[in-house]
Amino acid sequence: MPVAADILLTLPDGKDVIIHTNANGEICYNFGCGIYKVIVPKNVCGEEYSRTITTTYGKLHITPSDLIKAKINETLTYIIKDDSGNVVKGAKVSIGLPDGNVAKTSDYAGKITFNAGEKEGSYTLKVSKDCYENDTLTGTIIMPKLVIKCDSEVNINKTLCCYVKDQDGNNVEGANVKLTMPGREILLISDASGKVCTNETQIAGDVTAIASKEGYEDSNIATGKIIKEKIPCDTAICPCGCIEGTTQCKPCPECNIFGLPCWILLLLLILIAPLLFLLLRKKKIYADEESINKAIKEEQLENMAKQYDKIYVSRKSYDKIWGMDIEDKIKNKFEYVDLDEKGEKYQQECGDEHVARAKQQNLGLLTANDETAKKAKENKIKIKRYEEI
Repeated sequence: MPVAADILLTLPDGKDVIIHTNANGEICYNFGCGIYKVIVPKNVCGEEYSRTITTTYGKLHITPSDLIKAKINETLTYIIKDDSGNVVKGAKVSIGLPDGNVAKTSDYAGKITFNAGEKEGSYTLKVSKDCYENDTLTGTIIMPKLVIKCDSEVNINKTLCCYVKDQDGNNVEGANVKLTMPGREILLISDASGKVCTNETQIAGDVTAIASKEGYEDSNIATGKIIKEKIPCDTAICPCGCIEGTTQCKPCPECNIFGLPCWILLLLLILIAPLLFLLLRKKKIYADEESINKAIKEEQLENMAKQYDKIYVSRKSYDKIWGMDIEDKIKNKFEYVDLDEKGEKYQQECGDEHVARAKQQNLGLLTANDETAKKAKENKIKIKRYEEI
């Protein structure tokens, strides 16, 4: 049965006070923050009883809690909050980084800011403050990778350009690009758009490029070609072809096959060539950004690439694909297409850039968007739904 009694209460500062309970054995006391000890004397219950009580303002929280991945030399910002979401000023934050430890104190807005440093590895934040429960957050620091892509072919004495991006498809300025040309090496630095260009293209041959920058992992090796300009040969005038590099006709040898003059057989080949071209023509299509994003999310990009010899996409989709960690044979199936003067006119007419690009290239349209499919149909463009791949 509850009884009134005097009990001993030891405060956080070590002082003792006597508290008198009411008739129900209850005590009322304005507890602050700290560790209290309650002692019930032996004469009340027959034996002495004690209990320790710890009081706090609740737990500290490091926010955002999902910010657990950083790049080398990236500046990170966290805000310390309490259980109610209020910012906490003056919290002590111990930061363990791969290249050393850092101590910070949250400011009036509960904020701390620090640099991730120059080494890969894990980092840990531990926050504490009197009268609060501590919190810990662990994250990872990674070295971002460069990605480089060059023009696949340029004619002799024309401009060759390469483009440097990070693994997320963002342009990288200030990257060192080494171009290995026929008979020489050229060192260039990427501009604000991540681009480098050269006119040192006087000799035909293969070109390789690699990009590097402090704080980034070196890029892949990109390839391109410098080629001799092809001079068209009119086979209607020169049935036996032209002398290489000229429009001068080659003399036709006197011959016959199965009793027929060669020129008759050649004429037959010319007549059936368009039919063969239609039969052997590579399967191509234009894919809008929504279908590409859906294929990436659902891991169907490789399956999409297998169904076509070439898939044309927007520059944004192209950069995203080339920033992915997938095989080059898949990436090479995709080629970006920009709107030319005719394409911009189509876009003004139909109000859809993807329909305009498909119409400009005279291709079918792969889409996952009903509105885009409707506009394509209105413009007499063959439609392939993403769900059908």
